[in-house]
Amino acid sequence: PAHFHLSFEVLIVKKGGYDITLAGKKYSVGENSIALIDSYEIHSYDRCHYPFDDVDDCVLGFPHSYMTKFNSLRENLRISNPIITDAELCSDLIEITDKYISGDKHISDAGVDLFFAKLFGKS
Repeated sequence: PAHFHLSFEVLIVKKGGYDITLAGKKYSVGENSIALIDSYEIHSYDRCHYPFDDVDDCVLGFPHSYMTKFNSLRENLRISNPIITDAELCSDLIEITDKYISGDKHISDAGVDLFFAKLFGKS
């Protein structure tokens, strides 16, 4: 169902894909693609074409406290193209996530900085 978050959301798809709707506009997010979903943006996911066992993805939500610096770097502009297809970038972001952001350990501010520096360098 359609919903929104206070946080900035990043969907990374290495295998499989989704049909997503962002602010009423439909997009396909296929293999080696990234969807960028701004705070408060109404969105929904549909995995109808891809069985659960045939999808390798990662969804990250970044609280507003992490986004303040990056919003100023992008001058509070809305994202013009919310879908990026780039196999190398997907791999790099997943590696950064695995090493610095996810898991039982404390989230590293430096890891989040690295994640967004890499991401916004391509968006």
